[in-house]
Amino acid sequence: MFSNITQTYTMMDASMEIFTILLWAFTLGMILGWLLKPNTKGENAAIVKSSVKSKKIFQKSLQEDDLQLIEWIWPKIEELLQKKWVSSFKTVVEMDVEGLESILSEGWKKFLIHSHATWPDQAKLAMKWKWSELEEYQEILNKNKKKKK
Repeated sequence: MFSNITQTYTMMDASMEIFTILLWAFTLGMILGWLLKPNTKGENAAIVKSSVKSKKIFQKSLQEDDLQLIEWIWPKIEELLQKKWVSSFKTVVEMDVEGLESILSEGWKKFLIHSHATWPDQAKLAMKWKWSELEEYQEILNKNKKKKK
């Protein structure tokens, strides 16, 4: 019954069969590894939600303390703050609202229209990597700003 198998089944056939099995095992292992990879960043990896803003915040925060992640800190304001040695979330948290106001008034009076009173609270959330809470807080701030107009 099996006498014909040895005549048609060559070493090349066996090698190709083994190679194919190994290739499938490797591919399956890569897919499973990707799906089941551990959460290496702890709480921070769960931060990235469906919104685009959360993803941008998370990606930027891994690189540096980007003060523009705080609502109403724009590039010119960030530049002014950095000239006054305010370049991280921690320094914004440590500054009181009056200190921020004095820095803004030294720059350009128009900067004072921005809600700098909320900056320390936002910086505190960013410093603690609470991005979803920061985003919710900023949405509330934006809704309140629209109501005032």
